[in-house]
Amino acid sequence: MMRHQFLAIVMAMSLVLSATVILSCKQKAEAPKEGEVTTEDVKKDVGEAVGTTKAYLAEQKEEFTKDMEAKLADYGSRIDELQKKADEATGDVKAKMDEQMKNLRNKQEAAQKKLDEIEESSGKAWEDLKAGADRTMEDLKKSYEDAKSQFEK
Repeated sequence: MMRHQFLAIVMAMSLVLSATVILSCKQKAEAPKEGEVTTEDVKKDVGEAVGTTKAYLAEQKEEFTKDMEAKLADYGSRIDELQKKADEATGDVKAKMDEQMKNLRNKQEAAQKKLDEIEESSGKAWEDLKAGADRTMEDLKKSYEDAKSQFEK
């Protein structure tokens, strides 16, 4: 008798479990009502938003690096011109100019390293590096202006 009760209980539980599975499958198969947002809709929208954000950040990064590359190239040419003047100088003036040129080349190198870091960065990390790169470029600009004004004396 106990065995029959056990089998009856197992059969009843199986029927309840089967009915639950069938009903949940049927509910999933039904189309969402008009205006109803499904989980799939949300996943799709979030995926599109993430994709759009990544594309925007990549575009901003590319624009920033191109601009910084152009500025570095321009300062490179200007610094080369100052170097020619320093090479022509003599005595104490030459020593002073050489020191300024060394400082200027160090600033140029630091700015190039920042650019390299940005180019190697991924995702949102480049935005954190951008502020440092801006400061480095501003420092290069100031050092160049200082050196240029000294060379014109």
